[in-house]
Amino acid sequence: MKKIRIIQFIALVIFSLTIQGIKAYAGTVEVSLTKNKIPLSSGNITAENFQIAYEKIKSGDFSSDEYNSDEWKSLSVSQTWNDDHWDLNQKNHIIAVTRTEKFGLGVKNSDYNALKILNILPTTFLEVINKNTKTVGSQVSFQPTNIQGNTQGKLINGWTGFFLADKLIKYVNITSKTQKINLDTVNSSDAVSSSISNLNTGTKNGAFYGVEYDQKVTYNVTIKGDFLRHEGATLQLLCPANLVIDDVSIPYQTVDQFAFPLNLNDNSQFFMTQNQKGLSAKNMIYSAQSTIHARRIDVKIPAQSTDLTFTITAHIAASVVNTQQAVIGGGDNPIVVDAQSIKKAGDSPNDTYTVTDTQKSLDVYRPGYLFQDTEYSINILGFNADNESFNYFSDSVHVSGINFAQILKNGKSTKGGQYVLGKVVKGENYIWTGTGNWVKVGQALDKQDFSSVHNRILSGGNGYVFGDLKEIKLSDNTFFLNGLNTDKERSELESIITINGLSIGSEYFLYPIKLADGNNGIKKKINFKVSADVKVKENGSFVILTSMNIAPNTPSQIEKALPAYSAGNIEYHLIEVNGKIDSLKTTFSWVGIIPAIITFLVIMGITLLVIIKIVRN
Repeated sequence: MKKIRIIQFIALVIFSLTIQGIKAYAGTVEVSLTKNKIPLSSGNITAENFQIAYEKIKSGDFSSDEYNSDEWKSLSVSQTWNDDHWDLNQKNHIIAVTRTEKFGLGVKNSDYNALKILNILPTTFLEVINKNTKTVGSQVSFQPTNIQGNTQGKLINGWTGFFLADKLIKYVNITSKTQKINLDTVNSSDAVSSSISNLNTGTKNGAFYGVEYDQKVTYNVTIKGDFLRHEGATLQLLCPANLVIDDVSIPYQTVDQFAFPLNLNDNSQFFMTQNQKGLSAKNMIYSAQSTIHARRIDVKIPAQSTDLTFTITAHIAASVVNTQQAVIGGGDNPIVVDAQSIKKAGDSPNDTYTVTDTQKSLDVYRPGYLFQDTEYSINILGFNADNESFNYFSDSVHVSGINFAQILKNGKSTKGGQYVLGKVVKGENYIWTGTGNWVKVGQALDKQDFSSVHNRILSGGNGYVFGDLKEIKLSDNTFFLNGLNTDKERSELESIITINGLSIGSEYFLYPIKLADGNNGIKKKINFKVSADVKVKENGSFVILTSMNIAPNTPSQIEKALPAYSAGNIEYHLIEVNGKIDSLKTTFSWVGIIPAIITFLVIMGITLLVIIKIVRN
């Protein structure tokens, strides 16, 4: 009897599972959510299993309820691909979703084509032909991702779509071997991948690498053979003006795109300090900006079935100069000038520029590029003969920097110090020279004649950008002038030295060749490193906070007394010119605490007398 009951129970369980249509569970799967490899926390991910829809697209086995549904018919009017509407064959119940792919009654597709069609079709349509939409385990809402961007949940086997805020990220084939899934909101295509090969991990923060200006960066790019299997695959390489592509290891062509006149309206955000011959300043500066963004690299790839790997060599330039013919203004009489534009790293469209009338050129210059915080990546666009495409962004590179303030032992600012910038590489000292290079010098820095040999001297009141040989007067810089209302406040800028264009992970130093005013000590190395912390804001944008913005070990009382200090924006690291600062130290003194003790005793005495009086009454 007992055995019969056990058999009945097992049969009941099997029948129940069959009725519900539960497929085999892959088990608990960990999901990692990132944006270009930076973890996204508090992300609400959902997953939906579309294995039945995938199998129907492969086999062409559709029911009359499906091909007569409104959702099936709506594809011909509600969706478009390229320039044409989807082709709906009402009689044969076949839908052409691209010029080369179709599905429907009796149409068989390969695994590859079925997955391609699955990616094209809207989920509202897929749910009509996906009979397991209400099956236990086919729809999963994960717990919000933690600070590392991770969450987990139980999934059933089969092709599963992962969504963030109802937007499809990618389809993943879940199997019993699936343990972890990486979802990236920027790069979801499996057709392309890349890595940076010549930088060490000490320079990396997530998908961001810290580099110096002009430092070579090597990208290894791999394109899957499935994407290249037909003739006519094309790649386009695009990047910000200051990320300069030096070479590509396979044949390529540089394409200029300067065919425009521009006729901007008065709502444009671009402005200049002066106009030239009455032309619209907004049009002029936009023309200058456009000329340095209008170049791309095209790569045509012969058909092949194997993966293709190639390299891209690039660097971040502190500034780029472009001389191209630009059309200024619009309307019936546009004027053509030879527009020379110089773009500094970190320029924004709201900056003020000047026009040199005699040269008929646009001299684009921004001292504020000291605070460059842009991340630079190569945008790779891929197209093939099957109308497949991808939009991919490489790992990013950026630079960092640091602000110094010369401070006396009593906490007051001082000036007059002169320094050279150095770097230690494998135990050897290198100095930044007047030619813009790092030059190796001896270990005994006190024996070097920097004034005659290495003439790149850093002094207070100036900003310096590695890769640019022209210093920037802080008194001309709007970032530093903010809030400085008197000549005395502005003169205190002479205590400040700011440097940008350096790399995280490197060991730098300043060495004084002239001691600051009030320094009676000896010349010695001032070692430092620069930092950069990359975060994703709630709106999905990246924020890069460098050691120019954050100086966590500097006493706030001193920083707040320095010119142009702004918490989280402009903070200062200290050059303590004559010993450790002691002005902020406090010593215990009975003289200072006795009055407080007496006051406390008097209050307690009065309180006690009041209590005694109340009790007696």
